[in-house]
Amino acid sequence: MRRANPARATELPLSICYRCPRSHIALVKSIFPYIPIEAAPDAIEGIIHQIESKDIEKLVKHGDIIIARKTAPLVSLCIRLISQGIKATVKGRDVGDFLKKELDQIAKLPGYSFKFFNDAVAQYREIKLQQYLNLDNEDELKQRLADRLEAIATIYQSQTHATSIESLKYYIDELFSDENSPVTLSTIHKFKGGEGKRIFVHKAGDMPMVWRNQRDWQLEQEQNLLYVALTRSKSELFIVGECDWYKPPSGFASDAPNVANTALTQSTQCANTATDSLTTDKQISTSNAVTEPENDDYFPLCRQAREELDKELTPIFKNSNSRAKFIKTGLTQLSQAMVRRSRTERQTTRQ
Repeated sequence: MRRANPARATELPLSICYRCPRSHIALVKSIFPYIPIEAAPDAIEGIIHQIESKDIEKLVKHGDIIIARKTAPLVSLCIRLISQGIKATVKGRDVGDFLKKELDQIAKLPGYSFKFFNDAVAQYREIKLQQYLNLDNEDELKQRLADRLEAIATIYQSQTHATSIESLKYYIDELFSDENSPVTLSTIHKFKGGEGKRIFVHKAGDMPMVWRNQRDWQLEQEQNLLYVALTRSKSELFIVGECDWYKPPSGFASDAPNVANTALTQSTQCANTATDSLTTDKQISTSNAVTEPENDDYFPLCRQAREELDKELTPIFKNSNSRAKFIKTGLTQLSQAMVRRSRTERQTTRQ
């Protein structure tokens, strides 16, 4: 028997996601085909980008959320953003409090001196590792410890004027917050239930985490965290770094074709300008017009285009030699085309 609905409430099926764009849901379904989830009928298409960590500063905007599986990469990135004048905090004072407790434990080591802080951290790590030996979740505990100590090491290295543990703890209070900031960084655990227009999944390759003697339920939890990460965005999803669960359709990062097209358009404009200049230069002979284009240094504006291309294509072609070869081939072809055009125009003028 169908129950009455006196409140006349709209029933929303749990299998329909009213937050995520279609492309994001398609990615989730490709990774988790057994999970019944569909995009809402009026969902937007959305965008998925794959970028490198070094590009975050150039792309991040006010209101963006950056999430990651581990704490240490977030701490490192947050410090990086702050150094670039970007206001950012790591979500969760309790996370910072946990790091401060680790610092207190380090300070209690026999013979501790802040002057030899790195040695004290190494000693503390060995003590903890000995405590974890032969435990059922030994590898999991080791990974968590490594994450916390890496975060502490990053904070210590960034605070070159710190003179005590208290100095580091004060900075941790500044770094971690429960309030939203212009750019908020958060572990996926802390961001469960959260959402944002633009979400950056930092260190994508860290998910799902696996370790020796990992149990089925633990792996399932790690997969659940990946699911959570991919279903937080309402518009744009930035996958930072390479991972096994996502491959861009084109073979490059989804932003790469746009970057390349922009750069090539700029170079074409430079080439056209050079052609216009060439048609009015009566000192250039017909024989020179045929032979000189083999060297793209012949046109000063092409040199400018080459520099712009090198800058814009770096995210696509990591190898500088491959990048230079690609640029030289493209500009040579442009040079040859514009000389042919110039020659044709001169012949037309003579006739």
